[in-house]
Amino acid sequence: MKIAVYSEFTSNNSVETDLSRRICQAADNLGWQAINVRLSSEIRQFKPDFVIVLQCHVPKLTEFPTYGYLGDSAVSQASQTTTNLQRINEKTLKNILSYDGYLSPSSQIDTWLSNLLKETNKKYFIVPFQMSSRQYSLESLLLGITPHHQKLIIEKGFVPYTDHQLANQLTHQSTKKSVEIIVRVGGRPIHFLKRCLDSIAHQTYQNIGIVIVKYQEIAGLENLLKQYTDRLFIKVIETQFSGFRSTQLMAGINAVTSEYFGILDDDDLIHPNHVFLLVSLLESSSHLGVAYSGSIRVWESDKSDRIQKHKRFDKQDNQHNPYYETAKLHYFEDFSLKKILRFKNFISSNSFIAKRSLLCDEFNFDPQLKVGEDFFVLLNLCRRANFVFSYEATCEFYWRQSKRDNSSFDSDWVWEESVNRIKYLFEGKSFANSLYLVRSSKFWQLKVLWIKLKRLALAFWDRVR
Repeated sequence: MKIAVYSEFTSNNSVETDLSRRICQAADNLGWQAINVRLSSEIRQFKPDFVIVLQCHVPKLTEFPTYGYLGDSAVSQASQTTTNLQRINEKTLKNILSYDGYLSPSSQIDTWLSNLLKETNKKYFIVPFQMSSRQYSLESLLLGITPHHQKLIIEKGFVPYTDHQLANQLTHQSTKKSVEIIVRVGGRPIHFLKRCLDSIAHQTYQNIGIVIVKYQEIAGLENLLKQYTDRLFIKVIETQFSGFRSTQLMAGINAVTSEYFGILDDDDLIHPNHVFLLVSLLESSSHLGVAYSGSIRVWESDKSDRIQKHKRFDKQDNQHNPYYETAKLHYFEDFSLKKILRFKNFISSNSFIAKRSLLCDEFNFDPQLKVGEDFFVLLNLCRRANFVFSYEATCEFYWRQSKRDNSSFDSDWVWEESVNRIKYLFEGKSFANSLYLVRSSKFWQLKVLWIKLKRLALAFWDRVR
């Protein structure tokens, strides 16, 4: 067994640092491999069976099963009564909800956790982890995690069914449905695309295909795609570069023939159990149309980038500490149509899987959007489907420090132009239980003002006559 113990504290005298060392020593006594880590990049390099996080202000940041130790004082206070839940800020609650399992130091926290998680769709476990008790050694506490871990990685699709002895005990209808992932290629180096395709090929869900939408020539693309033909169904759609990101997305959507589809930018990735979890959610209820996960944003550098600037400052030695975290749990929240209609998006383009049956005439034409084309798709899906949040973080999107080839950093006027275009396209269209989009657009506000002025003018004219 390989475990990584995540603690942000760098001081040798901190309680967390001592606890991390003790856990690693106990793991070593069991014949396991264990390391202390301060960065998500160290976790990815080590490739553990699972991660233990010692502070609740740190969320799940990698693809590996992550278990949170809830010995934080704020959690202990909140667990005393349900009213104390407000003492934990929203960010910390999201971090806690992102964990796959929980190591609990008390029965009060067990109850508090169960109440917190009962409205979610998560599969999780809570195991006793009372390190202050003399009844249990750290070795026995770690061994207590193992059976729960082995069960969870099957239930949440961390490993393929064929990789586990319980495979023949599990039958899921969801494994029969086909899924296609739309990947647009042409604007980035091929090594980014390889990372993207690797993440699709490593999905534990088996029935997956790729729709490659090519808008520019990429050296080595044909040879790269050959590496995946034994694992994935691959379609290649040839398109012309139009200057609009929506052109290729609409071409990809119209090429989908599977029961479900998703979108993945060629420099991003999805975790191995991403498709499994989302399709399982969609298959759990016929009234659901779109399932989505939380998203992790990762800063990365390339040869043209400057040295990373956001380093932590260590007051003890009065020098810059070389440890800095490049990953962040960027999006993680339950569905809110009101927020979507306010253009406050919290669903990244690679985080959702949707039913193909939701596709309609609106996807048969190109809305000609330079940016925001994925939000255009989400708005159309919102008009026709119920959304469900997985309460899992199973995808990553990457930003380069140079801010190159990233539409998120396009100029304000480009975004304003696309937003206005989207508002125009949706003017007068209805959404379930809401007219907020129509009434929040500048066009609608001007229209309402004009109607009021017109009424005042008519009233004034009637009086004059």
